[in-house]
Amino acid sequence: MRKLKALQQILIVPILVVNLAFGQSVDTTINILIREGLIEKDQEDEFRNRVQKYGPPQKSTYLWKLFHLELYKLTGNGYPHFGMMIDFGKEKPSEEEQANINLELKAYLEKLQQVELISDKHFQKYHEKINKGEFVHVIQFLSKIVREVALSEHMNPAELMLFADKLRDGNIVTLKYDQLVEDIHNERLENPIQFLDYCDKAVIIYENNYSEDPQDYLEKIHKKTATLIPELAFTNFS
Repeated sequence: MRKLKALQQILIVPILVVNLAFGQSVDTTINILIREGLIEKDQEDEFRNRVQKYGPPQKSTYLWKLFHLELYKLTGNGYPHFGMMIDFGKEKPSEEEQANINLELKAYLEKLQQVELISDKHFQKYHEKINKGEFVHVIQFLSKIVREVALSEHMNPAELMLFADKLRDGNIVTLKYDQLVEDIHNERLENPIQFLDYCDKAVIIYENNYSEDPQDYLEKIHKKTATLIPELAFTNFS
């Protein structure tokens, strides 16, 4: 896979910490990673030490370390500083180049599925993204999928129910508690911010629903928040 000249900075992806271990043993996972060609045999010991550094590894832990390996292949430095970003610039590959990139990424995606590091849902989603030409490098691809897998681990039903019960016990979620429980069991929650939809007293402001004109959005936002805090029902912002 070609190295784009526009690579300027490197993105570090924070991994959400959860308490559920990946069911497959570390040795089994590493053996499959070697078999699939995602890591080399001489990388086995270091890879094992790194994925176990902070306790039983999650699927996202393995993906994060694979990101490090690909980063090292490209830059010679597999451990970027926090806060750095990937920038592939505005250069677009030719149709032929993109087709070759897509083939390589699909092969990599299939290997991740073989190791059971991604779900069928993630496989289908990222297969579609690859077909649309959304990625130009495996680093870009991995940086996206590792975040989604980490978020999925963080949003597992067992953990969400513990949090839902705390919200109920604190009288933060009462009227919509039963609906929240049903949605958790049916895995309808994909992001922590969705908990606000079930809170008795919460207002969500979606930036994209408002114009950039302060005279337009200030009064609308204050009017919406005033449904909870009447003192914010200001008018005459012009």
